[in-house]
Amino acid sequence: MAIMMGEGGGKVGSGLMSSALRQSCLEVRSLLGYPKESDLMLYAFVDQENPASARVIEASGFVRKGSMKYDSDSPEESSFYLLSWRKLHSKIKGALLKLYEEKKGVIREAQMTDSHCGPAVLKAMLGFFGHDVSQEMIVKTAGVEDRVEEHGMKPSQMAMAAEILAPELKFWFKQGANSRDIRRIIKKYKFPVAVDWQGLFYDTVAEEKKFSRYDDHGHYSIIIDIERNKDEITLDDPYSEFFGKPRIFSYRWFTTRWWDVERIDDEKNDPENIFHTRKMLFLLAPADLEWPQDLGLRPAGDLEKIERGEEENLSGGMI
Repeated sequence: MAIMMGEGGGKVGSGLMSSALRQSCLEVRSLLGYPKESDLMLYAFVDQENPASARVIEASGFVRKGSMKYDSDSPEESSFYLLSWRKLHSKIKGALLKLYEEKKGVIREAQMTDSHCGPAVLKAMLGFFGHDVSQEMIVKTAGVEDRVEEHGMKPSQMAMAAEILAPELKFWFKQGANSRDIRRIIKKYKFPVAVDWQGLFYDTVAEEKKFSRYDDHGHYSIIIDIERNKDEITLDDPYSEFFGKPRIFSYRWFTTRWWDVERIDDEKNDPENIFHTRKMLFLLAPADLEWPQDLGLRPAGDLEKIERGEEENLSGGMI
């Protein structure tokens, strides 16, 4: 695909132009069925007398390779650029990290219903890497249209949807995680960390005890900060009443609710049909990223062991 930017391009609103161009490149790849990035070459020609357009192109992830004519009839040579997919992802990540580090959160849309916390969180995590997908698309991709309203999404279903919608990313998780794991991922690697926990859908625990009719408050949220020396954890919550407002809790209190119960088979109601997640976190990262072994992150395929109850009693050690 070729892009030609001539006189006047990028002179007004270059930040918006760059953002739109980055999203357009991602959309082209999507429309082509997500080929390998190394197999998809996008290039651009920019009028050498138009530095504003050059800034737009470079801010979009393109790298200048020299000069050449756009076609045989061109009177002059133009600057020739090739898209660097790595640079494009870095630009997207950098813009989103600014919001993330300012604790404004990465969740840009509240969950559609009380049961759509999973799709809302996954939408935000995919958006962090530049993928604009809807909650409806996530539900459809995971094949859980008949399940989500009553039971939400299981971690394995979220993993399946993520790796179909963004095959260049990989879903990682850890059962029995702790504060050190969270801190390393969000502060060193700069990736959002999602958690499966017993959400608080009231302003206070006292209100929950007074008004809630349920014992199971299973919920997904994204951690945007942790300060263990202050006993604080900050969550980005997709629930409609708290959406857009960072929620700060005692970390020690949070660990008492950092668990969930899921069904193995949605049609069965017996006690043997459930599995537990305890101190589970999960995230998306580029598929070629190698994690240090001591971090203990595991690929999505291992979720089946938890869903079969093989790791039901894992407690997680230090908090």
